[in-house]
Amino acid sequence: MSIIENNIESCQKNLQMLSRITDIDYNKLLKTDFVKFEKTNNEIEEKVAIGKLIKLRDTVNQIEGDIELIRSSINENQTKKKQYETEKNYLNTVLVKNNKILKSGALSEVEMSEIKKNFDSAILSVEYEQNKIESLLKNIKVKENLITHEIDLYNLEINTQVYNEKLRLNDLKIQRNILNDRLKHEYVFSNFTGYIDDIEKGLNYGFIEAGDDFAKIVPSNESLLLDVLIPVRDSGFISKGDKAVIKLDSYPYTRYGVIYGKVKHIFTDSKVIDGESYFSIYIELLSKNINIDHKSFELKTGLTASVDILNGKRRIIYYFIEPIIDNIKNSLKER
Repeated sequence: MSIIENNIESCQKNLQMLSRITDIDYNKLLKTDFVKFEKTNNEIEEKVAIGKLIKLRDTVNQIEGDIELIRSSINENQTKKKQYETEKNYLNTVLVKNNKILKSGALSEVEMSEIKKNFDSAILSVEYEQNKIESLLKNIKVKENLITHEIDLYNLEINTQVYNEKLRLNDLKIQRNILNDRLKHEYVFSNFTGYIDDIEKGLNYGFIEAGDDFAKIVPSNESLLLDVLIPVRDSGFISKGDKAVIKLDSYPYTRYGVIYGKVKHIFTDSKVIDGESYFSIYIELLSKNINIDHKSFELKTGLTASVDILNGKRRIIYYFIEPIIDNIKNSLKER
């Protein structure tokens, strides 16, 4: 859980850092020698983002420098163009005057032809400088578009990074909500007080399907029950509530005595063990402790015992008379 929280914090700081970078004024950036932010835990990501921003600044500065050089060339070409226009205008004036002189015969045809040649050359020079100026202006437009393109690429990259960080942050929050929901079910509460007697191994980071047993709890505020097997032939006279005398195998009754109980429940289904049928019954112990040398010891689960169920009373003489009666009944019968 702490890893996800750290990732969420890192992601949020990345978004804050990217937000600060996207808020930078490009015009101020171009006049700044360096970009600096406060140190954070996301120093590497911040250096990468700032590096991209500085790279954009350097690229724009280089293009702006190229544009300034082009503007200087344009100024030179405009100066030359003005000079050629001045020369052209002067030669045009000379041609007008010399046409009159040529008619009078004071100016030769060769001299007039040279002046026309210089005039035509001045016109071509003006047109050349004008074309060059227009070409340089187009080049400036290309450079300006290149600056816009570089800024758009940078914005696209930053915005993509912001979008991915937001997606990552959303995924992390979903994972956190899932883990929080799991943490609500981290503990399993029993309906009664007791202690765990047995627990399945390998439950760390595992899942338990519905209906699976993963632990056994022994109630501490409930009576102890003894699971007893009674042969079917001896179960006819056993009833719920019959008293029982319990002799624990771990504490010989001749030395430590017996524990008393009563029949709590009689199951109706029988089970066959080694070819003989048995009924299961629960004997409720009337005491949770046994006294040994005047000290009381609490009984634990898992102890084995033998049980005598008291389901009636008989006089001692019946134990002597009953065999005689059985012999008389059998002796008076013929086949």
